[in-house]
Amino acid sequence: MTPDQIFARWVRVALATFVLLFIYFLVADSFMPMTPEARVMRPVTRIAPELSGPVSEVLVSNHQHVAKGDMLFQIDPAPFRLAVEKAQLNREQAERENARLEAELTSAQAELASAEATAAERRGELQRAETLVAQQSVSRQQYEQQVAAERTAQASVAAARAKIVSLEVQLGDAGETNLRLRQADNALSKAQLDLAHTQVRAAQAGSVSNLQLDVGDYVQAGQPAVAVVADAIDVIADFREKSLRHAAPGDAAQVVFDAWPGQVFDAQV
Repeated sequence: MTPDQIFARWVRVALATFVLLFIYFLVADSFMPMTPEARVMRPVTRIAPELSGPVSEVLVSNHQHVAKGDMLFQIDPAPFRLAVEKAQLNREQAERENARLEAELTSAQAELASAEATAAERRGELQRAETLVAQQSVSRQQYEQQVAAERTAQASVAAARAKIVSLEVQLGDAGETNLRLRQADNALSKAQLDLAHTQVRAAQAGSVSNLQLDVGDYVQAGQPAVAVVADAIDVIADFREKSLRHAAPGDAAQVVFDAWPGQVFDAQV
C-alpha cells in the first residue's frame, strides 16, 4: 500500500470518527444534557405576620433550626380574643332576632286569619244588606255603612298580608341558610382566623436568620419580620433551550460539586 493510499485511509477514518462523534454529541446533548454553568442556592422565606400588633412572645433565636409549622413568635392575642367573643355574641343576637321575627310572623299569620274571618263576615252582611236595600227594608245609609265596613275588613286583610311578607323578607331562609346567621358565622370565622394568625409559624423547615424581634416590638401586617433559610437546596443551571426538549419536571438528574470531586449526588428536575 502506497503512502498516498495510507494517508487517504486515515483521512476516511478521521472523517468517519468525526461524523460518529458529531452524531453522538447531538444525541447526548438532547437526551443527556450537561452544563458547568450552575450554582447552588438555598431558598429564603421572609415570614410576615397577617396582622398588626405588639409582639408578646418570641420563641426562637438566630440560627435556630425550626420545622415546618413551628411557632416563631406571637402577637398579643388579647384584642383578637375580644373580637371572637364579640362575634359569638353577635351570633347569639342573630339567633334571638330570628326567634323574635318568627314569633312576630306567627302573630301576623294569626292576625291575617282573624282579618279574613272578619272580612268574610262583613261580606256576608253586605250581601244581606244588598238584598234588603233592594227590598227597601233598610235605609241607604245603613247599606253604605255595611259597604264601608266590608272595605275596611278587606283593607285589614291586605295590611295583614303585607306585614307577613315584610316579616318573611326580614327573617329570610330558615335554619343555617339564614342570611343573618350566615353573616354572623362569617364574622365569627374571620375573628377566629385572626386569633389563629396571632401565632406566626414557619412556612418551611430551615434555620432562622436575621431575627431582630423582641417582646414589645410592634409588627405590621405584610411586613417581613423573620427570615427562614430552607433546608432544601435549589440547583440553578444554564442550558441551551434545544438541550431541554426531552427534559420534564420530575426527571432524575445528577449533580457533581467542585468541592467534592468524584461524588455524584442525585437530584430532580
